[in-house]
Amino acid sequence: MSKTTDVRDLMEKLHAAHSELKLAWREYGTVGFTKHVPELITAKRKKFWSAYRRLFDEYLDPLDARFRSGDEQALEEVIAFLATDVPAIRCGYIKEKWLRRLKSVSLSQTQRQRLTRAALELCANSRFRREIAEWNKLMIKLADKETVTALFGLIESDNSLVKSKARHMLHGILQNRSDIVQPDFLRRALLSHFEDKK
Repeated sequence: MSKTTDVRDLMEKLHAAHSELKLAWREYGTVGFTKHVPELITAKRKKFWSAYRRLFDEYLDPLDARFRSGDEQALEEVIAFLATDVPAIRCGYIKEKWLRRLKSVSLSQTQRQRLTRAALELCANSRFRREIAEWNKLMIKLADKETVTALFGLIESDNSLVKSKARHMLHGILQNRSDIVQPDFLRRALLSHFEDKK
């Protein structure tokens, strides 16, 4: 099994365990409060903490240390984690931290492409993710003309969240990267178009 499959599996297990625990608590609350927590909740809590420790203590925390030390293989695993869109608890905070760190890391063309693809996929889906603002900042560094073209396409979406995410990402790129859209008067015209729609 590859590291990408492993991290997806760990994230999915944590997300499922967290969902089950929340559901058990919700159902327990409707029955009425008693002194003792039912065995079902105890079992769900144990399953949640087991999944949490496997993802964070056994994988993400050591990966963070390796990433900070400059380990090239860790960088590949970090990119795989960032590209894995599973809403497991606390993963958004880790993604925010690593996206901030990536702004100062030297990336290969392949790594840049993988990150760009992940950012565009995040924009294209209709789910909110807390790390989207950090993706926007990283894309200022990574964007190219194809990225801008893809974002213009997403702005035409019927989904208001997709449209909003794409517009914010594109606005940051156009505002900070005069090299992408030439001549400069065209870039300024596009920026004023976005500012008028806010």
